[in-house]
Amino acid sequence: MPEAREARCRRLGATHLAEGNSIWAERYGILHLGAIRSMNQAVMVVATAVAPILLGFLLDQEVGVPVLAASLAALAAIAAFTARIGSTRDGKRARAAGG
Repeated sequence: MPEAREARCRRLGATHLAEGNSIWAERYGILHLGAIRSMNQAVMVVATAVAPILLGFLLDQEVGVPVLAASLAALAAIAAFTARIGSTRDGKRARAAGG
């Protein structure tokens, strides 16, 4: 990828597209890559459909915005922590297998 295009993609946040696909292939192999990507896409679509409804319901129940923001930040932290645990385990498994 030419440097100018790569820089433009980084500004737009589009680098995860290529990197994400290579991670799926590296981790699970290429045999079922289409099924894995389609499941990932379906989960993202459902999550983006459910989140506004859930947040709207919570706002209607008079849950404050600071409470919602803190809750969402906590969920993001938990997700990052569990992802870190998973990547650490994969690294240990790869080292144990001689990779």
